[in-house]
Amino acid sequence: MSLPPSEIQYQKEHINDNVQPNIYASCFICLPAAFIAVGLRLVSRRMTAGGFGRDDSMILLALLFTSGFVTCCIWVTVLGMGKQQILMDPENTVEFVKVTLAAQILYNPAIFFTKLSILFLYHRIFPSRTFTRVLWGVGAFILAYSITSAMVNLLQCVPIAANWNPKLAATAKCVDFGSELIALSTINAVTDFVLLVLPMPILWRLHVNLEKKIKLMVMFALGAATVIVSIIRANYVSTISFTNGTWANSFGAMWSVVETCLAIVAACVPTLRPLYEKIFGKIGGSTMGSSAAQLAYPQSGQTIGSGGGASYKMGAFGSKSADSNYTGKSSVTESNYKDGASVHSFTRLRDDV
Repeated sequence: MSLPPSEIQYQKEHINDNVQPNIYASCFICLPAAFIAVGLRLVSRRMTAGGFGRDDSMILLALLFTSGFVTCCIWVTVLGMGKQQILMDPENTVEFVKVTLAAQILYNPAIFFTKLSILFLYHRIFPSRTFTRVLWGVGAFILAYSITSAMVNLLQCVPIAANWNPKLAATAKCVDFGSELIALSTINAVTDFVLLVLPMPILWRLHVNLEKKIKLMVMFALGAATVIVSIIRANYVSTISFTNGTWANSFGAMWSVVETCLAIVAACVPTLRPLYEKIFGKIGGSTMGSSAAQLAYPQSGQTIGSGGGASYKMGAFGSKSADSNYTGKSSVTESNYKDGASVHSFTRLRDDV
């Protein structure tokens, strides 16, 4: 597609604008951070008796798709992303469009599996019947949104080859991709906020002092950074351009990299307490010692929270249990860390754990 004279003039006036270093920085800083977070998460898993769970499987899948997405972002940057479009070698245009489409497709499962990991972690920690229904509802909505988003990205033009073949573009059926992308980005930010606030009412009802509640809520509220980044990304996505895509769309790509990687890091933070305690000692003595361990790593299926309005009285976080209307078999057990430390934890026995 030929550019209008006004667009060509604008790009010539800004010919030296270059955000490629910013894109490379986001890729080469954020992706290793995500790998480190997942690695530390797995190390923490080995330090407890909770074992490898579905939440861990989902975060590994998220890391896999995020790696593919970030790789595509690096690839398109090499091809010209981050500079004015008139500077891109015309021979790279088809490859650029194809890799961009691949990045858009990989973004969806990267975000989906991260959110699914968070939902599974919530279920592992707070498995009351009422909260489980809420998790299923939120999960179903996120699944529907993810499928819709994937289909919009994949089928933005039919036939798909019309995205890079001008001969097919004249007869192709294409959606208003800009409007669709803005809507989907907004929904994505909303679901991030929902995931952030989901555990807060349960944490607030724990029978502990205010200081402990706040510390635990802060630990889970680190996902607020992801919400902020999602909003920033949605703002840049609204400036999508088809006449200067290598420049205008570079900001959305950069913040998408930050979002996918930061979401993984935020999803891993609540699970790292055992490792932190082993290295630095208990946080505030017994104040946060066994509490965070039980929340991040329920031992043998340990539960926190309640169904039907009741809540577990955890005392100093991890000694005794009471007042649960959960109908499964329950017992008080002592679970051992591999380094010899032990915590008393309220457990429930379920066949699927």
